[in-house]
Amino acid sequence: MDTKDLIAQVRTLEFATRKNVSDLFAGNYKSSFKGKGIEFFEVREYAEGDEIRDIDWNVTAREGKPFVKKYTETRELTTMLAVDGSGSLLSGSRGMLKKDLLLRFCAAIAFSAMKNNDNIGLIIFSDAIETYVPPAKGRKHMLRILRDLTEYNFSGKKTDYALAFTHVSKAIKKSALCFFVSDFLEPMDSYLQRIKVANARHDLIIVQLRDALDRAIPNMGLIAFEDGETGERYVVNAHSERLVKLYERAQERLFDENKKLLQKFRVASIEIATNENLYHTLFLFFKRRQHALR
Repeated sequence: MDTKDLIAQVRTLEFATRKNVSDLFAGNYKSSFKGKGIEFFEVREYAEGDEIRDIDWNVTAREGKPFVKKYTETRELTTMLAVDGSGSLLSGSRGMLKKDLLLRFCAAIAFSAMKNNDNIGLIIFSDAIETYVPPAKGRKHMLRILRDLTEYNFSGKKTDYALAFTHVSKAIKKSALCFFVSDFLEPMDSYLQRIKVANARHDLIIVQLRDALDRAIPNMGLIAFEDGETGERYVVNAHSERLVKLYERAQERLFDENKKLLQKFRVASIEIATNENLYHTLFLFFKRRQHALR
């Protein structure tokens, strides 16, 4: 992609986002998260009413009784976008790839952060950390993030969630609002501890990208698939009712088990789909967050 085409794509993305993210939307964004940002203040003994997620497990183990970390509100909210840059996001149906949905989501969050004069940063990961843009504010910085996402090549890369969550926990020193965006097409239990650490340090929100093909195979006879991460190709007989049902049950079991894990450890999550109105889904999510924080 040449520079002129890249600039045109970024401007189109910004215009579409500006059109859809209204003042009301931006206001919901601001009031849907814990204060304007928090930073560490002190460690004290656990008291009734303290949140379990605030327990400092190192001090608790050392002292033999529970201690919690307390935080103080800061003037600014720092928002981080940690996004999957693997080949699996090149899949999709109904005229939209998951990577296109990811771009729209990130643009909506970045634009909302800019409107609220908040810092916004970016991490793109695959089986390595591909890109890290430290948090900053302003339209120029927002456009830099959109440009990096737009020109990024998703082809042929795998995913290492454990690495990505570890990087989120260590690279961002102060507590931040962190949107972790991927399709999560594997069990979360293998890297659950890394999720819990990131969730204890930040206001973590798991953003799950979904497409109709994630849940069901259309009855179209022989269908050729290619694994976006490994390049492996295979053919599926969608006329086989037994095979289709096995696939659907396996996918539902995967999504259900991941959902239960997130709920068990109180990790916030949102599911966005290629066949749904992204902005309406986000609006409802922000409203639910507002209600939960009251």
